[in-house]
Amino acid sequence: MGVRRLDRGGGKMPRRLPIAIRPSCHSIHNVRARPCPSVFVRRFEYPKLIRRTQAGTVGRMPNVPLSDALRGVVCEKLFEALAGIMAPSIHHAAAINTIGCYLLCHLTGDDYEVTAGSVVVRQGGAPLALRADASRIEDHEYYLWIERRDAGGRVELVDFAARCWRDWAREVNVLWLGPAPDAVWTFVDALDGAVAQYAPDGKITNMVRTGLHHAFRSPNPPEQVARWESAINTALDRLAHDPRALAYMVERGIAAPAGPPDR
Repeated sequence: MGVRRLDRGGGKMPRRLPIAIRPSCHSIHNVRARPCPSVFVRRFEYPKLIRRTQAGTVGRMPNVPLSDALRGVVCEKLFEALAGIMAPSIHHAAAINTIGCYLLCHLTGDDYEVTAGSVVVRQGGAPLALRADASRIEDHEYYLWIERRDAGGRVELVDFAARCWRDWAREVNVLWLGPAPDAVWTFVDALDGAVAQYAPDGKITNMVRTGLHHAFRSPNPPEQVARWESAINTALDRLAHDPRALAYMVERGIAAPAGPPDR
């Protein structure tokens, strides 16, 4: 049976930011978590992230890996935050994983990066595929996920948009058995190729990473940048309300007990 392609809709985006999100009727302020009054949460700021990366490991806070339980909490709070700027779907895979990537960088201190290419997934029915095409990057003809190379050279792969796979199958009338995963979060060499196959494209990856860097550093960034930063910080606020996540954030220096209220 042939591989089904995703019918991608929506208009084109400006050249400086080759990632699109669809407009949503939801307001960011309707779902933003109220900051915990007893906790101070360090905000995500892209320039600080870049300075930390360029500085290397000297003087950097030790990285603390996320446990399996914390990974589940991160997935949950990320999608709660995303609901404020979009109705998450496979069409938002690039935005979902861009936001998730910077959230992971901020939380863990590790150098997670977005990676672009092709993906083929299957769960009982015909394969679903999105084939990368560098000549059609303006049409968002690629899939985006997150990677990190550890000290031993193994590549960790994270795909928060995997939560949308079952709806993708329904959209193109392909059989999908069982629930969608909360996320794909594993090492590439441990990934079950019968379920998902990722094929990076170096040219598109470089174009996307460069476009994101320029967009976040621009004095007049696209509207999406403010939305994405808001979603990242909303996720941080929501994580601070979970005792398991809060303990991790305090250990990492991302959160700390607030001082007594002003009188």
